[in-house]
Amino acid sequence: MEATSNKDFETATTYFGNARARMIASGIPLDKRTEIMAKASQGIEPQINTAQWNWATKSVPAGQEGTRLGAITRRLQLNEYRNQQ
Repeated sequence: MEATSNKDFETATTYFGNARARMIASGIPLDKRTEIMAKASQGIEPQINTAQWNWATKSVPAGQEGTRLGAITRRLQLNEYRNQQ
């Protein structure tokens, strides 16, 4: 979250990817990985949402605008779907 707060989205993405890769390499099942990430994000959901929005809309490299907006749109739709279940 510190990298995100500093608007260093590339580093934040790398940290998240590393954490995910370590869980996979450790053989942690998908349902447990989901549970771990959910627990780790408790209480900082607004920061996470802001970070995701900033990643998709701020300082986006040329040519990636559509891809990032599409990604954030799909993420928001998925979250909305999950909240309806």
